[in-house]
Amino acid sequence: MIKNIIFDMGGVLIDYDPHKTLRKVFSEADAQQAEHVLFGTGLWNNIDLGTMRFPDIARQACRSLPEHMPAPLTAVLLRWWDVEMPPFPYMEDFVRE
Repeated sequence: MIKNIIFDMGGVLIDYDPHKTLRKVFSEADAQQAEHVLFGTGLWNNIDLGTMRFPDIARQACRSLPEHMPAPLTAVLLRWWDVEMPPFPYMEDFVRE
């Protein structure tokens, strides 16, 4: 008998495409730079581990970015879960079952 099922979240239960999200507010070059700071430095691992919250990640990431990038990056990060990673509609019923 199956008691538990473990799902991968990003790309399975939720639409997770960081580059697409960053391109909503940045040019291609700026999106790549933000992506590097967030994901290439290991900073995002703190979100995955639960050791930092999005406001903390935003503050730390913004220290490494040019002055025109912190406000839009912070705005995107603060709505990341609610707006930028919606659940796939077809998965909601499946998970409920």
